[in-house]
Amino acid sequence: MSKRDSIGILFLSTPYASPVPARHSQRLISYLAPLCHKLIVVGDQRIDLSALPAHVQRLGKLPTLHRREELQPAVRSTLLWFAKLAWIWLKVIWAVMATWRQVQVIVIFLDLLYTPAFLLGRLLGKKIIYFEPTGTMVDDRLIFGESVVGKLWVVVRRWVRGINRHLAHILVIESWQEIEQGELKPYLKKVRLAPPHIDLDIFRSLQPFEHRPRLIGFVGRLSKGKGIMELLQASALLRDRGIALRIVGEGELHSDVLQALRQPEHSHVEYVGWADQQELIRHLSDFRLLVLPTAGEGMSNIVMEAMACGTPVLATSVGGIPDLIKHQETGFILPDRTPESIAQAIQEALSYPALAEVARAGQEHIRHHYTFQVVMQCWQTILEETGENKPSKEQSDETGLDR
Repeated sequence: MSKRDSIGILFLSTPYASPVPARHSQRLISYLAPLCHKLIVVGDQRIDLSALPAHVQRLGKLPTLHRREELQPAVRSTLLWFAKLAWIWLKVIWAVMATWRQVQVIVIFLDLLYTPAFLLGRLLGKKIIYFEPTGTMVDDRLIFGESVVGKLWVVVRRWVRGINRHLAHILVIESWQEIEQGELKPYLKKVRLAPPHIDLDIFRSLQPFEHRPRLIGFVGRLSKGKGIMELLQASALLRDRGIALRIVGEGELHSDVLQALRQPEHSHVEYVGWADQQELIRHLSDFRLLVLPTAGEGMSNIVMEAMACGTPVLATSVGGIPDLIKHQETGFILPDRTPESIAQAIQEALSYPALAEVARAGQEHIRHHYTFQVVMQCWQTILEETGENKPSKEQSDETGLDR
């Protein structure tokens, strides 16, 4: 097979304020790069393409969508946010038109607001792969669904999401457990599985588990969906039990968290803000337990990263988490998200006699089931289903990513 018989891919993702989508995009690009002769990236400038081969190229720059609560006055911040979004739409439409002779497949990650790209891609005869973690749908309901306007916005987003799903040829999810959470039953014929992988050369324990203090951790977006306020209330119940809490992350509840930490009942809580990858690994290696009282997830990256670092996880049984955690075997399951239940579950997990064995079992579970090779095979199968052939061995060698 010659190189010209291979596939060209346009990868689209939205540059949200949080760096998490950029991290996830970078990982997706690493899967796609060995399977194509051209990969054109339109998305977050924080995605680092410097270590990737020459056939992976960035097309233009997109502005980052700031958190609207960060700028004042609120009206000006909102107007600026939508102005940025409109510019992103124009750039994305231009990218689809500018690359239509070079690509056969468009991969759209995360953003349901790219409906113009779905429509234009279909009109140009491109195959469209849509990957949106279903945990975002749960976040929609929690963040926007309290007021009349918020409920209307949730309805609009669900309607737009349905249009995008109908237009896409393939819908990618990270766990079959997401079908119900993501309201995907009407689209089962086009749903395909591609879990993430964890690089165990990067995510590894920096401290023996036996030497770790009674420190629990939270890592993630400070939002209603992640349960950060419930965890803070639970930590207040544990203040006199010698259990400290460290919070790593940013998000829309940032000011609420800071306000709560001014109260004396949270004197044992440390907030460190956002962390880069090396800092994150250090934090995970400090924790004796990671706690994630989330309302919705895909295949949680932070749960996988913590397990790879030898840190046991206590999390709710939502999304793809049941694929990762078997209670008291590879981790611990929260019965519900009330502060009282969280506090009791934290005490039980930290007192579990075989806690070190649970940490090792979780680490081995990641090592055996979430490798780069396994995930690459999933994406290769997905791309072959679009009607394109997989790359030759010669081409894979040229990319330098044939792991």
